[in-house]
Amino acid sequence: MGGDSGVAEGIVGKKGSARQALLLPLVGGVIAFGQGALPIMLSKDWHWSDLVRGTALLVPAAIMLLLLVITMGLRLTAIRARTHDPARTVDHGCLAIIGAIIVMTEAWLIVPVMLDQRLAADLMAHGVAADAQLVRRFTAGCGKAACTDKIIYRFTPRGQSKPIEGRLSLSTSRHDHEEYDYVTATNNVPILYDPRDPHRAMFFWRNQIANRASQRKMWDFILIVNLIAAVAATPIILMIALSIRRQRARAGAAKAEPT
Repeated sequence: MGGDSGVAEGIVGKKGSARQALLLPLVGGVIAFGQGALPIMLSKDWHWSDLVRGTALLVPAAIMLLLLVITMGLRLTAIRARTHDPARTVDHGCLAIIGAIIVMTEAWLIVPVMLDQRLAADLMAHGVAADAQLVRRFTAGCGKAACTDKIIYRFTPRGQSKPIEGRLSLSTSRHDHEEYDYVTATNNVPILYDPRDPHRAMFFWRNQIANRASQRKMWDFILIVNLIAAVAATPIILMIALSIRRQRARAGAAKAEPT
């Protein structure tokens, strides 16, 4: 029994150690990578570059970073609690961790939407339409309601002699896959690209780019994300604030007592 516990301690480290704190982010990243990479690797026509250039590495890295912030925050809080007021240290540490989680999650959700809106607005103002040739496609992942397919296309920008390749994502739900059907049936990929930088392009289908260029829809999305974050975090923050208030009241009462 003692030998088994010694082996386990040698692998994951001592309780509360930095090695143990790093174990959860590592396991979470490996699981996320497996979920993101397996659909790609099971596709017929996939390349190793698809794992690097897609989200198979980006999403696990983000999950690992988030879990790392949580585990290291808890570890630092526990270390500080040994030499300071434990209850107050835990409350302040939890507030800091919650704040970091909210900021990182909002940045992960909001920044891509803002960049997407900026690109769509630029393409609506200066974009040039083109029919690109489908080079290959592969499934990047599937959820309960839809799948995401990566489309690799090739076209020659206006005024240039050499073709270039690009990639975009198509989300195909069970009930709405008109764009995907068109691409697979015709091997054509309608795009709107920036003549100043032809690699900046979007799938050109009806009014999709115009909708993505709308600042109002972007701000509506940001508002919804912030409302969800506020609803989720407010009860926890109120409980922590109440705990801190009680601690201050006890500390004040203890100072007021005659010695």
